[in-house]
Amino acid sequence: MTLAECYTTLGLEKTYDEKQVKSTYRTLAKAFHPDVNQHQDTTEHFRRIKEAYETILLFIEFRNNHGPDIGQMIIDEEQKQENDIMERVARARQMKQEKRDREHALINKIYHTYTHSWRIYLSGVLLLLGLLTSYFLAFDFKTQGDITMSRVESTSITNKDKPYEDFYVHLSNGTTIAIDPDLYENAKKGKPLLVEQGHYFGEVKSLLEIKGKSFIVHEPISYFNDAWLFLIVLLLIPLFSFLLLKPTFTFVFFFVHFNLYIQPLILAYVLLGDGRIVYLWNILMH
Repeated sequence: MTLAECYTTLGLEKTYDEKQVKSTYRTLAKAFHPDVNQHQDTTEHFRRIKEAYETILLFIEFRNNHGPDIGQMIIDEEQKQENDIMERVARARQMKQEKRDREHALINKIYHTYTHSWRIYLSGVLLLLGLLTSYFLAFDFKTQGDITMSRVESTSITNKDKPYEDFYVHLSNGTTIAIDPDLYENAKKGKPLLVEQGHYFGEVKSLLEIKGKSFIVHEPISYFNDAWLFLIVLLLIPLFSFLLLKPTFTFVFFFVHFNLYIQPLILAYVLLGDGRIVYLWNILMH
């Protein structure tokens, strides 16, 4: 495609104003992009528009770098100089296209390896575990937990110079919980506490201090309790990957790597941390 044909394709008079060229291209892209025109095949026409746009931009860049003399020669239609510039433009476009082809080939290779091997089945198993774990998490934190009474056997402070998260109570049921300073002072007296735990994972949701005929509710200090909704979102990301199963940059370099490397770590943190999987197993078996 010659330079004159490029301007004709974009419907422009010969101009060297990059802003005008980009503005015209954006307008045409909105009108003829295949993703926008799903009811008619505009792929070939959009390809010509994109080729014309890239050619003109490369020509303007070359003209700006080499001064107006060469530009004026082309304006005066001196064929030799125009052919020279157009050859350079063509080579630049070819290099860009080769780079895009290599990237596309790499994406297709990774996608094919993922979808035609054990990796896709592993992702499916991890997704199933993630869905079940998400259900158990949501159930534990959206419904009232199991409440039992337990006595404070001992208390400890890991470092008196640090904030309150270093205050702990050790209960007779074997649970150790980080607490705030107010409850710590009362817990040192060995008073019994009502402990609310999630039904499936046994995570302590609240501690109820008995005060006569009433209760004072204390929230334990737990990153797990604070981030349970965020953990559910992370656990459900593989679900979106199966809904968006296609060879794109986002899928290959985010979803594939997340499913195979990040998802197992999140599952391990939720299930293995603080013996949750043991608690879950005992609940399910009874």
